[in-house]
Amino acid sequence: MNSAEEILEESKAAVRLYLNSEKDRFTLILVRKATKLISSGVKLVFAVALTCVALFFFFAAIAMVWGSYLNSYPLGCVYTGLCILGVAAFVYLFTKSLISKPIMRSLLKEAFENDDENE
Repeated sequence: MNSAEEILEESKAAVRLYLNSEKDRFTLILVRKATKLISSGVKLVFAVALTCVALFFFFAAIAMVWGSYLNSYPLGCVYTGLCILGVAAFVYLFTKSLISKPIMRSLLKEAFENDDENE
């Protein structure tokens, strides 16, 4: 029959093994989430950069069309700038309801769905 000390040592070994496996599992989960976060960030940076370039050419074209129509390119640029400021003010006023809350809901939904898959 095993003595109490042997049982205690076996139990300690089993607990160490369990803790090491949980540490490895947690590390893998963190690496997976960090990889997903970094790749999403890189995609976002490229998407924002390309969108900025496209918007620049789009608004330059609008300014030229308005300038041609008004026979004054500076006035076309001013009208285009005022339209951009109007859109920026609209986005600023409705950021919480149109942008922040849907993003938060989406992130929370994804986080809790991923937690259910991991269990």
